[in-house]
Amino acid sequence: MAIGLSRAGFSHAALVESDPAAFATLVANAELFGGADDFVFDEVQNVDYRQYKNVDLLAAGAPCQPWSQAGKRLQDRDHRNLFPEVLRAQSELLPRAVLIENVRGLAAARSGLFVERLSLALEHPQSAVAVGPAIWRAVPEDLRRELDAAPTNNVRYRVRWATLQAADYGIPQMRSRLFLVALRNDVVGDWIPPVPTHRRKGVAGLKNQARVATNGHPLLPGWRTVQEAIGDLPSPTRSDVVRPSWHFHQPGARSYNGHTGSRPDRPAKTLKAGVHGVAGGENTLRLRNGRVRYFTIREAARLQTFPDAHEFAGSWCDAVRQVGNAVPVVLAEAVGRSIMSVLTESSV
Repeated sequence: MAIGLSRAGFSHAALVESDPAAFATLVANAELFGGADDFVFDEVQNVDYRQYKNVDLLAAGAPCQPWSQAGKRLQDRDHRNLFPEVLRAQSELLPRAVLIENVRGLAAARSGLFVERLSLALEHPQSAVAVGPAIWRAVPEDLRRELDAAPTNNVRYRVRWATLQAADYGIPQMRSRLFLVALRNDVVGDWIPPVPTHRRKGVAGLKNQARVATNGHPLLPGWRTVQEAIGDLPSPTRSDVVRPSWHFHQPGARSYNGHTGSRPDRPAKTLKAGVHGVAGGENTLRLRNGRVRYFTIREAARLQTFPDAHEFAGSWCDAVRQVGNAVPVVLAEAVGRSIMSVLTESSV
């Protein structure tokens, strides 16, 4: 997210991270995203955001595990639910815009009621913080009435959300994610999700191609494949002393029902952070002989559109977790540009 938003034109006032390896990775790669005025190694609960002034964008990567289909889906009952902290940060910063990325399962949680409650809270952040934990259990209609009755001097926002497929934006991976964008009411204009740059190949793609050509729009290239993303890399080495870095073989990969690895001629399946950094069959490449091997960290990084200059701190498990939890760089840039466009037009 940090690299993508930097490419979209944002500079970082602060980056907050509590995981030691992830924090070391941020610091080590500062040149790739223009650095930050402040690198904060702490839990978000301990950060006083009021020290940062005139912030344009709050980008919140709250943990996805409480909502992921691969987890227990405890949702707002999970201790990793950090959306209350997102709202606190929003209420203290009062930025011009807020960006939240999470798994698409967030919208399905309890028939979408969570996203409805979260959207209401993002519209009224100061009032939502005052309401407290009850906000996640409230009936949306009652919650709206309560928040709308807040003091008129409280800052309000407009919220839009969309589910985006990473493969539609040139990322060689099937990764569907939910993006919520809140714009402060003094920002003129509305957020429109970025226009896809790629399309699915095959029969459906050919039909779509004919329709697009008839409408006079440019034809879109097909989804990028695993082979296109990593085909120029040498075979993984057995040594971890290698260039490009992190391109070494990790033993122990196996396939099992529903997790049989990614085919080279298609976009990769969704990369996962795994349990304790061991992603199992989700992060494997299916070979011609029917066997599977783990994607190397460098291959996985390419599937997330990290530049090869990006390094990872920590162990192999730490790196798996960092890659699997990341927002694809190119997708973060596309969403960032769509937000920057609104903020720039509003400033004219």
